[in-house]
Amino acid sequence: METTSQETPILLQDMKVTIHKTSMIFPSKLTEKKSLFLSNIDKVLNFDVKTVHFFEANQDFPPQIVTEKLKKALEDVLVAYDFLAGRIKMNSETNRLEIDCNAKGVGFVVASSKYKLDQLGNLAYPNKAFAQLVHKTKDFLKIGDIPLCVVQLTSFKCGGFSIGITTSHATFDGLSFKTFLDNLASLAANKPLATNKPLAVIPFNEEYKDEEGTADGSMEEDGINA
Repeated sequence: METTSQETPILLQDMKVTIHKTSMIFPSKLTEKKSLFLSNIDKVLNFDVKTVHFFEANQDFPPQIVTEKLKKALEDVLVAYDFLAGRIKMNSETNRLEIDCNAKGVGFVVASSKYKLDQLGNLAYPNKAFAQLVHKTKDFLKIGDIPLCVVQLTSFKCGGFSIGITTSHATFDGLSFKTFLDNLASLAANKPLATNKPLAVIPFNEEYKDEEGTADGSMEEDGINA
């Protein structure tokens, strides 16, 4: 019986990325100041999720144009996703984590690499060096500040670019993050929100209690905190 083996591709260990500018992006319009309740799951799964998205070169979209379009799209999308420009805080009265929708903004990083996209190898293959294409949230511009989202735009020698996005797990699940990306792309193309409907935010009622759960959302019978 003939067997085949797939060799591990040679991966770059250093993307040779240079950071040119770090700044904050704020909603393009005034947003409502409010607090959003976080579930017990969000208290436990309070970590950053990082993704990198690659785009081939397009002569109509040089790095400067891409930077301007992405920055404007982020400013506009933060009007609908106002919580993303907020910060996680502890409510001293309820002793629970909340998102304080205070419009403090998301991080924005402009960077470049000395490589061309086709020199990176198979972009679908996991590579630890891709970590250089996303930016950490902790102490982004000043000590103690932790944005819920940081976007890094990295341009390559060929004219292609990558968008690395770091978000708090408390802000999105997989499906809602995909919807966010669809809306961001739509605004970048000067189109309305792709979902074409307002976002739903379900308020938490401290007095609510169903037959199986307690008011804090925990399932007593199974011993599961939701």
